[in-house]
Amino acid sequence: MHKSPHIRLDIQGLRAIAVLSVVIFHAWPTALPGGYIGVDVFFVISGYLISSILIKDIEGGRFSIVEFYRRRIARIFPALFLMLAVVAVGGYFILTPEGLKELGRNLVSTTFFVSNIDFWLLTGYFDGAADLKPLLHTWSLAVEEQFYIVYPPLLYLLLSRLGRSRVTWLAVGGAALGLAFSELAVHRWPTAAYFLAPSRAFELLIGCVLACGATRPVPQRWAGIASGTGLALIAAPLALYSNATPFPGLAAAVPTLGTALVIWAGGGAAPAGNQWISTPPLRFFGDISYSLYLWHWPVLAYARNLYGLELPPLVAAAAVVLAVALSLASFHLVEQPVLQRRLSTRTCFKYGILANLGASALAALFALGQGLPSRFTPEVHALFEARNDFNTRRIQCHNDASQPIPYARNCVYGAPGAAPDLAVWGDSHGTELVAALGEQARLADRSVLQITASACPPAMGFKSKERPHCDELNRQTLDGLLGDRRIQTVLLVANPARYDGPQLEQGFQKTVQRLSASGKRIILVSAIPVMTQDPPAFIGRAQSLHQDLESLGRPRSAYERETNKWQNFVQLLHARYQTQYFDPSAALCDDAVCHMYRRDTGVLYFNSDHLSLKGATFVTRQLAREIYTNVSTEKAQRQLAALRVLASQ
Repeated sequence: MHKSPHIRLDIQGLRAIAVLSVVIFHAWPTALPGGYIGVDVFFVISGYLISSILIKDIEGGRFSIVEFYRRRIARIFPALFLMLAVVAVGGYFILTPEGLKELGRNLVSTTFFVSNIDFWLLTGYFDGAADLKPLLHTWSLAVEEQFYIVYPPLLYLLLSRLGRSRVTWLAVGGAALGLAFSELAVHRWPTAAYFLAPSRAFELLIGCVLACGATRPVPQRWAGIASGTGLALIAAPLALYSNATPFPGLAAAVPTLGTALVIWAGGGAAPAGNQWISTPPLRFFGDISYSLYLWHWPVLAYARNLYGLELPPLVAAAAVVLAVALSLASFHLVEQPVLQRRLSTRTCFKYGILANLGASALAALFALGQGLPSRFTPEVHALFEARNDFNTRRIQCHNDASQPIPYARNCVYGAPGAAPDLAVWGDSHGTELVAALGEQARLADRSVLQITASACPPAMGFKSKERPHCDELNRQTLDGLLGDRRIQTVLLVANPARYDGPQLEQGFQKTVQRLSASGKRIILVSAIPVMTQDPPAFIGRAQSLHQDLESLGRPRSAYERETNKWQNFVQLLHARYQTQYFDPSAALCDDAVCHMYRRDTGVLYFNSDHLSLKGATFVTRQLAREIYTNVSTEKAQRQLAALRVLASQ
């Protein structure tokens, strides 16, 4: 996001397209489902502008690595550290102790430009919704700065010894190899591919290729074609891509090559496309693009902490307006004054070090102070603690991104030594259900088998870029269950909101058909309501404001609208295959609201997507009675008494 001394208005327009795409995507995700590609447009622009400046300095004999970093500090640090200071103040008033403690960690990683690695490591079910993390967007700054640690001295060495022509071809080869690695990584290590620099390097190298090879003006006849094609290659992913698109990899090549074509086309007399993106409104947003990128995400993240993951339209609009206002203030009062003063190298490094030390001290206060818990009462802390009320054997027994657990090694819950006669097979929505049913099975001297996997529903043939082992795991699971005479009943559960409908339904029906044909008793679980807030944090803040906790939750109408198709599908399977049907919403929802808290139970969810153990125990009480009807009267009385105790905890 470097600003060239000789500003090209069309590149300012590209900056505007990039930042507006990202802002719209983050504020209204369904309005521009591929808006995240704006970051990739930025990478190409940055690679081109930085390389152009470096090449000019190297070939003119003026290259200085110290001067390069002086310019980076002057450009990046002032607005960045102002944003960090404001985010820290906001976190003090808005975040839970655990959230503020994590913010301290994120402050350090952002300050030292390793936040992409930090957020890669913070991508599990226990780490909270990504949309609530106010510094998540700094991962892209970290990628750039990591690249620019290695790139300037390497470019200096290669240009000095090989000349521009050979370096251009080396950059082409490096970009091609980087793209091939990115495509491999996006299928094998999708989260790492998204956040880490090696799978993004080809995008910056495309800019390097442009800068190295741009020695002649573009012929006019080609410029118009290149400009129109490039803009189309940027526009198409904005509308056609989504969160389900494997990214970066080959998908990222489309907008990055489009950006390269537009920049290349504008190297001579600007064609119509480049003139269009040079209009004053786009130049305005191009000028403030760095500040707007910095400010928009924390404003939206704090709004989501307060209002929920699905922001009301007016709240989202107000957040964007506030972000633009903060960006203008940052641009005119901080960015531009610092750049215009052209601070000396010593002054730049001195203030850069002081800013790092200040942010690190603040981070230490948050992290070592355990998130400053004295901000809240003990009653509020007890509600916050629901974030830890999950299946304690999740890490051991739940299939996540690593190699799947073989069927013979799946975990058993219940009475020690009792062979399992019930299996819970599902995605992560089954993990707390199996723990709750396991405790109830123990009271009946029986046991339950757990077969759950993140983002992997029990649907034969289901393909998932997030979980490449899903298809094979489901095949092994079905074969294992069909050959396991101990298992008489299989409970199937999935969260339909996160999957492709036709693929899920077709695979789910195959699973039910095969299990039914083998004589297994099947329990179909309809959709468990999911929340649009982080319930422990939301309920805790509501308690501190003396709100009615039992009135909080998700409107039942929204839940029914989201799950209606799946509910009808499960009902059809229930009728066709004579299964048992279990509807958790009967316990969780009344006519108006699907609740996240009950006075007699506590917080019903440990995060926005998953029931807490208390919630799972409450939901499965009636189901357990139906499953374990053949226990003795004495054991049944013990079971019901224990259930009342569990539900009241």
